[in-house]
Amino acid sequence: MINDFPTIEIGAQAISLNDGDYLVVPQVYRQRTTAITAFYKKLFNDLEVFESSAVGVDPLGFNYVYYNKLCYVGLLLLNQKDIEPTKKMKLKYPQSIFNKEYIINHIKKDLKFRNYEEFVPIEIVTKNIHELRNLNSKITANIDDLLDVKSENEWEKKFEEANDNVKKIYVGSRLIKFILDNLKFYNHNYLETLKIDKSRSFTIHKSLLKIVKIFQNDFKKRKANISFLGNSYKTLKGDKELFEIILMLLIENSIKYSADFNAIPPKIVLNETNDKVEIMVSSWGTVVPDSERERIFSYGYRGTSNDENVTGTGMGLYNAKKNS
Repeated sequence: MINDFPTIEIGAQAISLNDGDYLVVPQVYRQRTTAITAFYKKLFNDLEVFESSAVGVDPLGFNYVYYNKLCYVGLLLLNQKDIEPTKKMKLKYPQSIFNKEYIINHIKKDLKFRNYEEFVPIEIVTKNIHELRNLNSKITANIDDLLDVKSENEWEKKFEEANDNVKKIYVGSRLIKFILDNLKFYNHNYLETLKIDKSRSFTIHKSLLKIVKIFQNDFKKRKANISFLGNSYKTLKGDKELFEIILMLLIENSIKYSADFNAIPPKIVLNETNDKVEIMVSSWGTVVPDSERERIFSYGYRGTSNDENVTGTGMGLYNAKKNS
């Protein structure tokens, strides 16, 4: 189990020291396991009977934070009477210095994560997710066979001529794919550690056209009549799925900010020059106020929508810019 900060667990035979996401266990803990084991065994026995939370100092001079049987160690907490770390400790371990309230909030979150109260561990989600991807890919491949598309130029014509049920199955499989791909955006570390796979290549126009068709044939009653202009046969090296997610986020925002997208639909223009391809996605709603233009790409910022019933996470444009 990964926690935000270092933890200690006492087993029947030995102690277990675990590094955290933000901080590793100070090496001195591994050098003095006998003293640490004795101290924390007694502490845990006492706290299990009388207390659900406690903050104190261990034999190595570090602070511990105990909360409902989860115990952070290797910390130096500021502004705490009787347990203020010494100047020497603060100089030697500057990365271990934290505010008590900050640590308390994190240990509560980690405990909820452990108990699945608010968070589902990613391993539970991803254990069989490749099987779902494979099944979904087979569905999409069978629809491609039904459409009998010989080239990318034929794709739009064949799709428009297809049976409505075929369209719905294809759109459904693509929406499932988007949902699966979007799961990775909910890992708080993902955007910082993202590696783009540049070994693959795909046609930009085909990806964009398919996404437009998905929005136009969505199951929702509020279907989007998107104006799509331009063509390109240039290829792009990189992660096709990530590219399509970025486009989807931009188009979703253009729909949300279009006052009447059936009368004056969102517009997508694909321009190709000698050395690059430019994709412009625009809406026809109220102009974004000057006060919001500096913030629309900020993490979690939700701008003013034309439709009060349309809500968002505030992550769409942030994710698109972060990964573009």
